[in-house]
Amino acid sequence: MNHWGWYWKIKQKHVSRVLCSKLPMIDSFKFYSNGTMTGFTVEPLKVIAEPKSDCLIVTYGKRKEHSYTIPVDKLPCNYGGFRYFFKCPLCQKRMRFLYFPQQSVFLCRKCLNLSYPSQKLRPTLRYQQMSQKVKNLVKAKGGDLDLSQKPPKMRNDTYQKLRSKQFYYESKSHQALNKELREWYSPKIDQYLDEYFDYVDENKVWRKK
Repeated sequence: MNHWGWYWKIKQKHVSRVLCSKLPMIDSFKFYSNGTMTGFTVEPLKVIAEPKSDCLIVTYGKRKEHSYTIPVDKLPCNYGGFRYFFKCPLCQKRMRFLYFPQQSVFLCRKCLNLSYPSQKLRPTLRYQQMSQKVKNLVKAKGGDLDLSQKPPKMRNDTYQKLRSKQFYYESKSHQALNKELREWYSPKIDQYLDEYFDYVDENKVWRKK
């Protein structure tokens, strides 16, 4: 598969993004869970954050002379209680996670142009991974999509939605492979491609409108 690495990095001039998991992260649900607020320190950067009811006060520097405030939104849940979200200091969007690059401030994933591991996969592999995830979900409940076996305690409409979802991801994986082969071998490869690769799920039964 080395030729695909060449394709994405050279032909497409792909620039790899930093993974979210590589940077220190703060989770608003964690620090405001069950009505409690707990502070924390980012090591070895010596960044101290102190949660308040409506904001997060972040202090940094050897003498702790620098500080800034991250606003916090408190939203009521449908069945009681509240959910707390940070507001990114740069874009002011409501976010659960904020990340800390060195010599910077806590910002959201979009402002820092970070990515998840699944986003660094080729579309073919990413859709395969999503398809397998649905299969594993059904299998963990005692069923099997490959054998068309519904889990014993699962509603039939739920099972059909998961089945349609898995088929959609599998088909999108074939579509992505079709596109990659055409990019690599030019249109002369079309005569060897299966029509199944061009499947499009118009209904998208599993998607909520």
